[in-house]
Amino acid sequence: MGSMHNDGKLNIPTETLLELVQSQDGEIALRPADGEGEALVTIRFSEQVHQLLGDQLQGVGQQMVQAALQLIMDQQAARWHAQVLDEEPTHFS
Repeated sequence: MGSMHNDGKLNIPTETLLELVQSQDGEIALRPADGEGEALVTIRFSEQVHQLLGDQLQGVGQQMVQAALQLIMDQQAARWHAQVLDEEPTHFS
């Protein structure tokens, strides 16, 4: 696991290895790979969706999680770029 970020309220890991697992009942969970702690995200599909998707259920869940993580990364990158553009340069050419 990586370092911890302390914002005064929570200790949030800045780096964690995650795994996507499917339980016997079909629930898909994103959790720390070390198995410690509760799942970060769980996705539960209805029985109708289970029947419709069959073996593709895990892939659909994985795509949903990847889309969410990509959105978060894009937002963080946009904030970082905005911060860099707002900083006054130390040297002018």
